[in-house]
Amino acid sequence: MSTIADDTAEQASRPWREPANGLTEASLRALIAGDIPAIRIPDFASSAECERLCQAIRRAPAKGDTAVTSPMNLIGCNFSNHGADGKENYFARVAPSYREVTAITSEAGFDPLRRMLERLHNVWPGTVTIAEDPQYGRYFAGGIKTRTQGSRVHYDYAPHTAPGHVIAQVADQLGWNLYLALPANTGQTTTYNRPIPRGDGARGSGNALSLALDPRWVSGAEAYTFRPREGEVVMINTRYPHEVVMEDVAPEEWRVQASSFIGRLETDELILWS
Repeated sequence: MSTIADDTAEQASRPWREPANGLTEASLRALIAGDIPAIRIPDFASSAECERLCQAIRRAPAKGDTAVTSPMNLIGCNFSNHGADGKENYFARVAPSYREVTAITSEAGFDPLRRMLERLHNVWPGTVTIAEDPQYGRYFAGGIKTRTQGSRVHYDYAPHTAPGHVIAQVADQLGWNLYLALPANTGQTTTYNRPIPRGDGARGSGNALSLALDPRWVSGAEAYTFRPREGEVVMINTRYPHEVVMEDVAPEEWRVQASSFIGRLETDELILWS
């Protein structure tokens, strides 16, 4: 279990404003600053695009690895699963992972990562790129997640979890998820207005690449819960603890997401990885 620290000025956060409806430079900066709990982008993908992508996932020969940090399957070499393998082993998986995901998105005729990069380029004044290591090349971005169970309270912040990696140089970290399929009556996410301070060392228990937290960390904190809609992208600041609830999921139901992290460097460049 993690040690519960005394409150700091940052932990005693100011109240959130309403979540933003749509992606703009202003909404991105508000999410980075912790002024809002989320950015919601409705109709990022059509129902037909979501259905084609889900069908391609079901037909794909590779069903993904079981995540080591949460009860879900991951298609693509998400850093939370493979970052601890060492740089050489992680980067050896990157090209095969891109081929695996590209086979799925090509069959579906829809690439969520490419669309997100286009949207970010359209609104952000700085450079937007896939994260890249000077020796090994680009990181993997654009993972696909399928789950039928929830996840416990955790946070994601590469400066605490990826020492020696380019992604550890980010000052701020966001995550975006495109929801391709959802259970009828569950699948909500809650994010809490009690961020892990940037200056802390890694806090939490479990695999150090995606840190599970003692639930007491968020006790009494302001919370924002959303149940996403098919075709919607929701962005959150992943330094703020969050969890997923999946209850009474029917046998044929699942929650399917395409996603990546977005890190902001001090230069205001945005870099993406999964």
